[in-house]
Amino acid sequence: IYGNAGPLAKTVADVELVMKLWCTPHVWEVDTALPPLLWDAAQAQPSADITFGVLMDDGFFTPAPSYTRALQTVVADLKRAGYRVKMVDFDLSEHAELYLGLLGAEGGMRGFIDGLEGEALHRNYKIIYNVASLPNSVRSVMARFLEGREKRLLEAGKAKDTYEFWEWIKRRDVLKKRFMEYLKAEGITAVLSPGVGLPALRHGASSKLSMSCSYTFLWNNFHFPAGSVPVTRVAATETTYQPVNDRLDKAAARDLKETAGLPINVQVAALPFRDEHCIAAMKVVESLTRHHWTAPLYKASTARL
Repeated sequence: IYGNAGPLAKTVADVELVMKLWCTPHVWEVDTALPPLLWDAAQAQPSADITFGVLMDDGFFTPAPSYTRALQTVVADLKRAGYRVKMVDFDLSEHAELYLGLLGAEGGMRGFIDGLEGEALHRNYKIIYNVASLPNSVRSVMARFLEGREKRLLEAGKAKDTYEFWEWIKRRDVLKKRFMEYLKAEGITAVLSPGVGLPALRHGASSKLSMSCSYTFLWNNFHFPAGSVPVTRVAATETTYQPVNDRLDKAAARDLKETAGLPINVQVAALPFRDEHCIAAMKVVESLTRHHWTAPLYKASTARL
């Protein structure tokens, strides 16, 4: 899984400016490992040829109601503007456990901790660290008392030998290949999905809700370029989480309370090395939804601080 650098900007045009600066000969001279690909400004322009796919739910983490509404809003705006829109009908439900299994394959978060170079691990990672450090024998016993995604995540987080590691890479790559073939067959240029599963979390809540970010894990694990566009804010009627089936759902339900007014974004992803297509699609979404984003705001509760 590659580390990714992505600019934070006020507009998509600013993001494109950074991409233009990165995709220049000077940068290739500094880092000879980069492929010498120039930025194709023409491909980054909005076009009527763009076909949008819409992933409403990744099959792992049910998004908060505000994210569903945000996607529905974008779909309606796209259709009114004459763009082709297709709902993504593809099973991606195992992608999150594949991400976790590869990210912690060495066991005990060793690579993560080594990267801190002596800095103490933040307390919000304590639960993840404890789970990652479980002996496999203990993990097997605990798994017998769990079911569903909790069981799959516990089993995915175990330390792996070299053969097991490459088997997990193969599983990831097969899923990625099948998904790319699906997008090609459907003629989909860019995929819209929830930004994450929940609005901004309370301080400290990430210790139990890191997996709500599964919608970002997906594109990171598949090495798809992806960007985020603000669309709306949480409505006062959208602070209840359903369904509540396990501990992750219960934590999500607690955290979603008092979120009215928080910003909600939509992700836009494109096929690998099609960064210009991603930017073009982001420009379309930004231009069509800007009026939703500048609507009167709900007052966010200070209780979340």
